[in-house]
Amino acid sequence: MVPATVYRWKPTNGTGVIRTDDGTYVWFHVSDLDGLRYADVHEGLPVEVVIDWTPQDKFECRAEHVRPPSPLSAP
Repeated sequence: MVPATVYRWKPTNGTGVIRTDDGTYVWFHVSDLDGLRYADVHEGLPVEVVIDWTPQDKFECRAEHVRPPSPLSAP
């Protein structure tokens, strides 16, 4: 799991972009949410992501799982 933040969220499309802590932009779809409710997703939301390095549109990778941060990863 990679720590990240929801960078952009388009609820009408059910798609968005996550920015990892190292600056990688990761495309995601609502079907990638794991332990998060659609209604709770918003820009600035801290998450953890599993990255699939298969290109998606203009992004070099996409999410496989988007989860809330685990308590062990909190500062």
